[in-house]
Amino acid sequence: MPLTDAPDRTQGDATACVELGSAFCWTRYGTESGERIDDILQRKSEELNSSNGVFLWGIGNSVRPSLPALLAQGAEPLVRFSSMLSPARLQDREPPRLRLWQAGRTFDGRAYRVPDEMLVTSNGNVSRLHHFALVCSSATELRESDQPPIDLGALRNLVSGTRVGHSQVTAVVRAARSEAGVMGATYTRGFTARLVAPYFVTLNQFIEVDPRMRADELRRLRSNHAPYAIRRELEDVLPGFGSAF
Repeated sequence: MPLTDAPDRTQGDATACVELGSAFCWTRYGTESGERIDDILQRKSEELNSSNGVFLWGIGNSVRPSLPALLAQGAEPLVRFSSMLSPARLQDREPPRLRLWQAGRTFDGRAYRVPDEMLVTSNGNVSRLHHFALVCSSATELRESDQPPIDLGALRNLVSGTRVGHSQVTAVVRAARSEAGVMGATYTRGFTARLVAPYFVTLNQFIEVDPRMRADELRRLRSNHAPYAIRRELEDVLPGFGSAF
């Protein structure tokens, strides 16, 4: 991972270069929920334009345990988004079902409702009944571009100090020197943003929708479903739903 004495700043105040020893949130992305990368970035740019520069980015694994250590190093830490190197799976390109997430709990335990202008979706063909989202900020629209390379072999999990595994799609990491003889995949395409309060949301209320629905149709549908009503409907068929969150 390249080092820099004078970090280049792109997309507002988000630093593109990563200095040795610095901590940041790293997430990889690709075609998801039947939506191509270009379409996802366009939709997220529209969301931040209508939300004072804030957007939600859905992720499949939790980084909540590592957030205190990351936030101890700065109130608005860097988020690096890297385009996946492998092609999207069939279930990501053509999901049979789609979940539109409505509400959940913030990093500090407060109730959270997804703002009307934002959408978080996920593949509905999975057994778990929760999803996660990063709360991010950018001063400009989101565009994929060449970035200073990230070497997977030079990343360490911030809290444990262990190497970041290939299966960790999202992780809180620090930049380290690559060990001699240890080579990892190199990621060069992506974009950057900042993590802002409330930083992270555990989502536990959703609607199952047709994956062919457009973003404007999804927003209209969600506006007609109050999160509390959705929770009650799910609890009728899934006793204890959401009790862990």
